[in-house]
Amino acid sequence: MVKFTRVVAAYFSGYPLTKEHFRAFKEIYGDDANGGSPHVDKGESGRWRYFTREDIAKRGENLDITWL
Repeated sequence: MVKFTRVVAAYFSGYPLTKEHFRAFKEIYGDDANGGSPHVDKGESGRWRYFTREDIAKRGENLDITWL
């Protein structure tokens, strides 16, 4: 794991993150840093999804949920 961390650190040290890197995310996420901005579940084509407790139970309590 140390080797991987060093490789990643070396790569990103030459490419510092800027506000521009997060612009698209912020537009989608909204202004509320606590996630309180309104989001619409657009199904599998959307960025935000809502999963009920029952949905998660149907997946065997597996939280590895991907669709992007």
